[in-house]
Amino acid sequence: MAQSHRNLLEAAVAEGIRRFVPAEYANDVGRFPIPPSSEADKLHFREHAAHVCRLHEIEYTLICNGIIMDFFLPRGKKKYLADLPPKLLNVLPVDAEADPPRVVVLGWPGDGISMTLADDIARGVVRLLLLPYGSWNEITYLSGDRVSWEDAAEILGRILDRKVETRYIPLEDLKWEVGEARESGDLMRIECAELNEAFGNGSEVLPANTSCFEGMQTTKFEQVMREYYGKGST
Repeated sequence: MAQSHRNLLEAAVAEGIRRFVPAEYANDVGRFPIPPSSEADKLHFREHAAHVCRLHEIEYTLICNGIIMDFFLPRGKKKYLADLPPKLLNVLPVDAEADPPRVVVLGWPGDGISMTLADDIARGVVRLLLLPYGSWNEITYLSGDRVSWEDAAEILGRILDRKVETRYIPLEDLKWEVGEARESGDLMRIECAELNEAFGNGSEVLPANTSCFEGMQTTKFEQVMREYYGKGST
């Protein structure tokens, strides 16, 4: 990812582009500036982009949008994301297609996790582009919805009219698994463990939305679940 964005930034500089938006950052990079080791290239590129953009007077912002809600859509129904390989399905905290359906409550159960549908992220970018040059913050926050993992289980059970298997993993256990994964040297295990830690350590609990998104209608988690998993959905 970092190399492709370096290429885009170089092209922007060459063409005299005055604004640049790097790839999304799901977590709150203000409070959690150091990414997981499996995503270390994000930090390196972020530092590179800050230097280049300031040098060439290019306005930029890092968009923090929480978890992309599209990950929870049924297989074959995602517009912008590829389906995860079967061996990686267990990495998602919400799996409505499992039998029984399951939700893993990671970290603190009451945290309102920020999550945003990809279409709403696109609408947010359009709003940003309509702002006058010089008005962007270095970090932009956009949460389409805020849902705790416990609430997600309740919503899913109500929509499916089925009991949802709910498993609790405290933050201490998530951190322990990260350590074990790193010792094992298994890159896939490391990535999954670090992702679960990010889902449970508060880094996906974003501050209030940036003011330019005031009044913007966003799709809620329950709407998405009802549309794709409710009675009559196809």
